Amino acid sequence: MPYSTVQTSMTGKLHFDSVAVRVDEQTPIKAGERALSNLLTLRHGRKDFRASNADSIRQASERMSAMFGLVFGSIAAISLLVDSIGVANMMLVSVAECTREIGMRMAVGARRGDILRQFLVEAVLLCLVGGLAGVALAAVVTQVFGLFAGMPVPISIGSILLTCLCAGGIGVLSSYLLARD
Repeated sequence: MPYSTVQTSMTGKLHFDSVAVRVDEQTPIKAGERALSNLLTLRHGRKDFRASNADSIRQASERMSAMFGLVFGSIAAISLLVDSIGVANMMLVSVAECTREIGMRMAVGARRGDILRQFLVEAVLLCLVGGLAGVALAAVVTQVFGLFAGMPVPISIGSILLTCLCAGGIGVLSSYLLARD
C-alpha cells in the first residue's frame, strides 16, 4: 500500500511516528546514522527527531544486565554471610547438646579428628539439604515468573552446582571453626 493511503485511510495521521532504516553491510552503523540525521535535519530545517540504532540498545541492555548481576551478586553474598552465621549457631547448639556424647566417645578412644568429622558431616549435610531446597524453591519461582512473563526462563546447571558448592563450603567452614575447639 502507498504510505499516503495508509496515512489518510487507516491511521488518520498525516505524519510518521517512526522510520526504520537498514544500512548495507559495507557502511558502518554510526556513519549511516550520522548521514541519515544530517539528511533529515537538512530536509526539516531543524532536528525534530530522535535517532537510535540497535547497537546502542544492545549496549544499554548489557549495562542493565551487568547492573542486575552486581545487585543480585551482592544480595547473594549477604545471604551467604547470614546463612553461615545461622549454620554456625546451629552447630554451636549441636556441639553444646552433644557434650556428653563427645565425652563418652573420647572416653572409649575417639580422637579429635573423629569428633571433627562427625560435626563436619552433619553440617555439610545440613547445608546441602538447605541448598537443594533453595534451588528447588528458586526453580519453582523462576518457572512461575516465566509463565507470567510469557517467556521461558532457563536455569543453568552451573548455578545449581555453584549453589551446592557454596552451601557445602559454608557447612565445612562453620563446622570446622566450631568443632576444632
